[in-house]
Amino acid sequence: APAAKKVIPGNAKEPIWNIMERAALSEGEERELKRYTERLGMIYLCTPFSRAAANRLQNMGVEAFKIGSGECNNYPLVEHIAGFRKPVILSTGMSTPEEIDHAVEILGKDNLVLLHCVSTYPAELEELNLLAIKTLKDRYQIPVGYSGHEKGVYSTVPAVALGACMIERHITLDRTMWGSYQAASIEPKGLNI
Repeated sequence: APAAKKVIPGNAKEPIWNIMERAALSEGEERELKRYTERLGMIYLCTPFSRAAANRLQNMGVEAFKIGSGECNNYPLVEHIAGFRKPVILSTGMSTPEEIDHAVEILGKDNLVLLHCVSTYPAELEELNLLAIKTLKDRYQIPVGYSGHEKGVYSTVPAVALGACMIERHITLDRTMWGSYQAASIEPKGLNI
């Protein structure tokens, strides 16, 4: 939408449209990244923000889909992804319990993992509310993980102790590089705790 070309996120000095345009990968680049990831023995995952992006991933043969917090209540996209009948990781950071209920109803509980996260970049430690992991597990009776956007990885141990079966982290080679996620990302040395 034309209005999106004017939206400037709180952690940026330019419109999100410009940031996303500069950071976007071509389909060829994304296919190469997928091949590289798989050569390293890992599963390639990507978060689509549109049905067209989901179709592109499906055509690339991804094994699973990740739905970001901001898309949990984008029910047309959730329904579209559900139609692929592949495992889904659903982040819940910006959602109400009722929105999560509806997304879970659409996706079904088989092959679904919910991620508790706080959609602040970076999140402060006192904002993490890790007990929400237990709340989500009790409410949905499915696997729940943790998506951390705080500096450092020290919340990982309590998240796992509370039942997180999966941990998601943003990683960067260098926090001083250009990019909107740099402040909420960890560098490779940060994985050594």
